[in-house]
Amino acid sequence: MFTLLHSSLPALRHLTITPYDDVSVPTSLFSQFIDVHGEKLTSLHLYTVKQWPTALFPSPTTLLQTCFNLYHLSLELPLPVLSLSSDYLRHSLQILSIPRPDAEFLNALEALLPKLPSLQFVRTRDVRWLRSGMSSRAQQAGVQGEMVAWRKRLARRGIQLVDSEWSLNAG
Repeated sequence: MFTLLHSSLPALRHLTITPYDDVSVPTSLFSQFIDVHGEKLTSLHLYTVKQWPTALFPSPTTLLQTCFNLYHLSLELPLPVLSLSSDYLRHSLQILSIPRPDAEFLNALEALLPKLPSLQFVRTRDVRWLRSGMSSRAQQAGVQGEMVAWRKRLARRGIQLVDSEWSLNAG
């Protein structure tokens, strides 16, 4: 990672990286790598290996500022409260992938939406819509109920909430 950090990497556009728990350390190589090479990225997928016990820390809140050319950002739990400083009037993000919907993250996302005019899809990677035939009570409970709330609130802004079965080719 240290060698990559100090290389130019001119063709780097898509990156899948495991930040592990060093994200919480200000001098972590992950954070430095994103600071150095983030401007070139158009697709960033944060991937944490699912193992037990797990010590997860949120990703940097400045990912959208550091990676200003992203069209797809895939986050891990715990979801960071993303921010864009007033220097950034618009961001080109089109697809945001999250593991599962979370009411607190939705509030933070809605505050950012004026600066994300290109956002078209929010994808829940680990959750699927219930199939038809399930009771209305089941469709309003738990994660499904949260997805319904997200779909309604995002639809007002022309953004589609899609589930784990959605792919870019199908969308």
